[in-house]
Amino acid sequence: WINLNESATNLNKIYSTASKHSTKVIALTTGNFKYTTLFLWPANLYYEGRSVELRDSAIKISKELPNVVYVDMVERNKTVPFDHVKEAPDHLHLSDEGAKYWHDAIKERVNF
Repeated sequence: WINLNESATNLNKIYSTASKHSTKVIALTTGNFKYTTLFLWPANLYYEGRSVELRDSAIKISKELPNVVYVDMVERNKTVPFDHVKEAPDHLHLSDEGAKYWHDAIKERVNF
């Protein structure tokens, strides 16, 4: 597994490089793995912890770069629930409806 500190360092490099080449950078991390049906208990708790820590790093890094906009799917899920209909049959990737859910979240957060 990749160390989460290493992941945060890599995110910082990616966001910084992208922000030098674009006026607006959209930053996303995965949704909360707690809700996927792919990983059963207790594995889902382990992946939830990793996804939350990576999300926290991404939010912090994006706040440091003025043209990076972080789209927080975890916060959105609190008001617009993500249900399993939005999962593809593999229970990990998005269905068409799930892709539209993410598209709508990006559109709400970023003005184009």
